[in-house]
Amino acid sequence: MTERPRLLVVANSQGTPSGLSAPDRYLSYPLQIQALLCEVDCTVWAMSSLSVETVNSQFLEVVLQHRPNIVVLQCGIIEGCPRILPKRLRAVLEHVVLGRTLTGFLHKHRVAWLRFLSRLGVQFRDMSISEFKMHLRDVHAKCRKEGIELVLVSIPTLSEEFDRNVVPLAIKVMSHYDAALLDIARSLDIPDVDAFHGATDPKRNSLYLPASVHFSVAGHTLIARNIANFLTNPAFAARAGQIGGGADAPAVRAEKREP
Repeated sequence: MTERPRLLVVANSQGTPSGLSAPDRYLSYPLQIQALLCEVDCTVWAMSSLSVETVNSQFLEVVLQHRPNIVVLQCGIIEGCPRILPKRLRAVLEHVVLGRTLTGFLHKHRVAWLRFLSRLGVQFRDMSISEFKMHLRDVHAKCRKEGIELVLVSIPTLSEEFDRNVVPLAIKVMSHYDAALLDIARSLDIPDVDAFHGATDPKRNSLYLPASVHFSVAGHTLIARNIANFLTNPAFAARAGQIGGGADAPAVRAEKREP
């Protein structure tokens, strides 16, 4: 009997039901993929603050224990989203008298603070673009060594509401990280799925929960369908083994998207 394909979906908190109401918590996009690809053994590794660096460092302990044929990796928001302070300084302030008070104050006024930093030409991010690309290369190399097909998911463009009222300039900054991801996909011939392919809301406000980086049910559903359609597309099946028979998958992109 032919062995069922094994799929591992790896994501940060955007792949969890974070923010969804209780009746909708089973509608996170990885769980919807499980339902759409019922002929596939699908496992999910999704948690808050999961970065590509974590995937790289824990590849042997976590990824290989599931023995997947295919890994779908969605990353970017942890690595590239603008921060109020550098990562190390935030960690130090957690253990300093009044440190949490200062951090809390900056969070409360983050829109004004981030705009002020931007005028100074200062940006804080948890991972540089060069580090981001290095970890993507490493994960790809480890997948290739083990005979695993890696599929990257584009960094979903944030909503205009979030960019305007929560983290200003986030869309512009994240577009550079998505361009880096696309560059890696192109140079290493890694399939890349456009997360919001077919979206009808140009401002993307309906695809996210209010003032959040987390998806609404509509956002989760769109991403799940795009990934499932891509994995069942005959063009992908030719290189990774047949999963299904979908025909309307978004194509592997080779162009730069506008934010």
